[in-house]
Amino acid sequence: MGKEQQITEHTAATTRFVRQDKPIIYGSSDPSFRGDPTRYNPEELLVASISACHMLWYLHLCASAKIVVTDYVDHPVGVMEETNNGSGRFSEVTLKPRVAIALQRKHRNSNPFT
Repeated sequence: MGKEQQITEHTAATTRFVRQDKPIIYGSSDPSFRGDPTRYNPEELLVASISACHMLWYLHLCASAKIVVTDYVDHPVGVMEETNNGSGRFSEVTLKPRVAIALQRKHRNSNPFT
């Protein structure tokens, strides 16, 4: 495997994340800070990252327990607080996954978690 390159380019309100062999992510600041509303902002990407990490861990646990997940949808919500100096921080991120699993026939003396 070759050496990976990660490039981050910034202008006044936009960002471009480039990584070898992956699609470019075009980012921007939030529209309330003169950002481009058609691009993802860092806050959206952070909430999406937390959601994706949770989903992958959940799917791993299900696979280990031989539970078949047929659908997984999450509608995460992040709450930002703005401070007196204009900076902000997340006060919470709430994940709202909806999961469907395949029905499995129960066998006598079987435990899906062993």
